[in-house]
Amino acid sequence: MTQSNLATAEAYYAAMQSGDYEKMGRCLHNEVKYSDPRWPLTGKDRVWPIAKSFSSAVKQLKTVGKFSTKDQVMLVHDVLFHKSEKPLRTAVLMNFDGGLIKEIGLISDISQHIDVCTEIFSYQNKSNLATAEAYYAAMQSGDYEKMGSYLHNDVKYSDPRWPLAGKDRVWPIARSFSNAVKELKTVGRFSTNDQVMLVHDVLFHESEKPLRTAVLMNFDGGLIKEIGLISDISQHIDVCTEIFSYPAQP
Repeated sequence: MTQSNLATAEAYYAAMQSGDYEKMGRCLHNEVKYSDPRWPLTGKDRVWPIAKSFSSAVKQLKTVGKFSTKDQVMLVHDVLFHKSEKPLRTAVLMNFDGGLIKEIGLISDISQHIDVCTEIFSYQNKSNLATAEAYYAAMQSGDYEKMGSYLHNDVKYSDPRWPLAGKDRVWPIARSFSNAVKELKTVGRFSTNDQVMLVHDVLFHESEKPLRTAVLMNFDGGLIKEIGLISDISQHIDVCTEIFSYPAQP
C-alpha cells in the first residue's frame, strides 16, 4: 500500500505537469483537504480547480525528495513558475485514504512568490465569473443543455414577482427567457469569493428599448446556486409575464 500511495502521489504531480486535469482529479478523495496558513480548502470541488490553476502557473516541477510510510507520503519539489526566475522549494505532506489523496499539506516560504501564488488561489473567483458568462452566452445562443449544465440541482431564482426553487423549475424559465431575448449585452462584471455580479442590457424581441438588469449569482462547487434579479420591469411587464407563464417542466 505504501508503494501504491507513493506512486499515486507521483502520478498526481506528473498529471499536474502535463496538464491532465481529469487524471489529477482521479487521484483526489471527495473529502480532500488542502492546508497552508493562507489558503486552506476543503472538498474536491474546491481543491481540484486550484490544482488546475497551480498546474497552469508551473513551468517546471522537479521532485528532489520522496518518502513514504503507512498512509503518508512526503515529496520535496523545486517549483519554477512561468512568472518567476527562481524556483520555490516546497515540502508536501500527503495523507491517503483508500488509495486516494485525503490531505495535502504545503510547507514552504512563498514570500518571494506571493504574487503568483495569490493569482493561483484567485482562480475560483475567475472560474465562477467564467461560468456565469458562459451561462448567459449559452442563453443567447439557445444552447439549452449547456445552460442546464451550469445550474445546481438546488438552484434558486429570486425576484419580487416570480421566485423559483429547484433546477426543474428554474431551467425551463431560463429557456423561456432565452427564446424571448433578441440581444443581451454585458456592461458590467464583478466577482469575489463565491459571488458574481453581472449588469446586462437586455433587448427582447417584443420590445423597442433595452431593459437594464443587475444579476447577483451565488455559487456552490462551481455551479450556480442562486440567481437574484434586480430590475425595474414595469415597461416590459407583458413580455416578462409571458416568460414566466412558460410551463415549469424539465
